[in-house]
Order: sequence, then C-alpha cells, then structure tokens
Amino acid sequence: LVSKEVTPAKLKLLQIAGAKVEIVNEPICPEPNNPDGAISIARKRGQEQGVVNLDQYSNSKNPAAHQELTARQVYDQLSGQVDYFVAGMGTTGTILGSAHFFREQDGNTQLIGVARKPNNYVPGIRTENLLAEVEFDWQDYVDEIFVVGTKDSFAWSLELIRHGLPAGPSAGFAYAGALEIANKYADDGQYVDAGPVNIVFICPDSPLPYLDDYFTYLPIENFKKMINEHLLDEDVTQNSSYTEIEEMNADELYEKLDDFYLLDVRSAKEFEDHHIEGSVNMTLDELVQHLPELKQIKKPVVVICKTGARSHQASLILSKLGVKSKTLEGGTSEWSSRGYQRITPDYCKRQP
Repeated sequence: LVSKEVTPAKLKLLQIAGAKVEIVNEPICPEPNNPDGAISIARKRGQEQGVVNLDQYSNSKNPAAHQELTARQVYDQLSGQVDYFVAGMGTTGTILGSAHFFREQDGNTQLIGVARKPNNYVPGIRTENLLAEVEFDWQDYVDEIFVVGTKDSFAWSLELIRHGLPAGPSAGFAYAGALEIANKYADDGQYVDAGPVNIVFICPDSPLPYLDDYFTYLPIENFKKMINEHLLDEDVTQNSSYTEIEEMNADELYEKLDDFYLLDVRSAKEFEDHHIEGSVNMTLDELVQHLPELKQIKKPVVVICKTGARSHQASLILSKLGVKSKTLEGGTSEWSSRGYQRITPDYCKRQP
C-alpha cells in the first residue's frame, strides 16, 4: 500500500523487489486515524491469516531498534560524547528510541526533532500538526523542534552528495536541523565556553529514488550544463533548459497581488484543491491555443505552479511565443508555507 504521491522511482524499486503494489488515494504522510487510509487498511489485512503487518506507526520494535542499534552505535563511536542528536520526525521511532538510550546513559544529550514546514514536501516527514496523530509518546523526550522546508532539504542533500555522502532529501532535512542548532548556539556564545561540541544528525535515505525531484525543487543553476546535450534524445532533454527566467518571491507578489496577471499552469485538479485568488488556470498544453488572449494582457504575467519547475517551462514557452513573464519562486508550496490566503473548496478540511 503506497500513497498516490509516491515517486515513480520508488514504485519501480518496489516492483524490482517483486512487491505487489497497491496505490491508495491519500497524501504521502498517511493519517493513522483515517479508516480508508493505508495504515487502517494494512491493520485490517494484518489480521488475516498468512498476512503480517509490521505497522511502523505503533509497533514498539520501531523505537526499540533505534534504542538498541542506532543510538548505541553513535554513542560508542563518539566515546559517549554526544551533545546533540538530531533526527527528522515521521513515525518518531528514531528519535524516541534514541532518547531512551541516551537517557539511560549520562542524560546530557539534547534530543532535537525536525518537523516539516506546512505545505512542503519532504519524504517520510510530518508537520507538527500531523505529528499529533502519531501514537508514540515522543513529546516527553524531544527537547527542541526545528521546522525545515522542501528547498532546504534538497539543497543540503545536494551539499552532502557533493562532499561524497550519497544522502537523500530526508538526510538533507536533518542536516538543516543540525545547522540550526550549530548556528543558534554559536550565536549565543555557548560553544566558546563549552569547548568542542558533537552534533549528530541521522541520514535515513538515499537520493536515488528522488533524482527527478532535485531538478523539480532546486533552481537549474545548481546543475552544470551538459556538453553536447543535443546528442541525447529529445525526451531526455525536454526539461533541461538553462535559459534564465526572472523569478518573483511570494512576499513581493503578496504586496502587489492586484498588479499582476496570475497564470496557474498546474492541472485542473491541483487548481481546484487550492489556488491563489484571482489566478487563471491554464495547463502547459493549453498555452498555445490561448495565445491570442495572452498577448492582449496588459498586466505583467506571473506564472505559477506547485514548486517552480512547470512555471519555468511555461515561461520558456511563452517567451518563444512572444509573451514576457516571471515565475513565482517556490510556487504554491512556498506561498502556502508563508500562510498567505488561498482559495480552497468548502469541503477541503485537510490538515497542512
């Protein structure tokens, strides 16, 4: 059972492993209390003969494994000098099990949890609101929580990769939390007085299942242009354009919202789910047929998508058609994470 939002690469890995995959219509972080969600379905099927449900959301062996293995290995390798232990929180098994171990030792290790910024995508990580649904009693063991978003997670993952550590976006996410700790306490001057400080962060994933996502969530300038790219098939290179497109950040747009023509190039379903007030929905395939009306627009055009990738492509198309435009940096994800108002259906009561 996997979320409809799972990456294509993950699906292929499951198929290669011989798994029978069933897609469930719910977000990437499932809701434990949703009777129609993957967790509830798995629990029901786990009661059938010949079926085993590992249930990482309530199985005590989840935190126990990190208590006996993860935390112990970290502690031994650093000769017990673990000042801060940083982990992203999804099921919370990593940080809870590790907390149990460290409290059994000298009790001086600070446990730092990292939660996902609302309306941001980071695989396997929950927002603070969604963490309230987790059955483990992690609240009694976490000393401090930092919130990190999509762009920082992928950017810091890229930094780790280019230093020789093949760590994925959830690792970059935890690394961002570790840097928050380093910066906070360095600014307070506590490091100077305390001497050397060991900050440990957990790298739970590989970048391989998320390769396409790096090009979706990070600016194209992060990647060097391929030489002789024209020798590749057109299908391979269609999303690999290095033409610079002017961007506008969410704060700038919010301040002068009425001054722009907002062109949302997401699918009709995405647009219905939520959109910025006053925006017009038009998919990439529809741009050409609406060209005459687009050329008549008097206001500056700002193109919007989920994260910025599709809007970049749309702006390239518009440019070739003679229509100048900017893109919304970070797309609706960044807009939503800043708490700016969105138009949503009356029935939409989804948590961030």
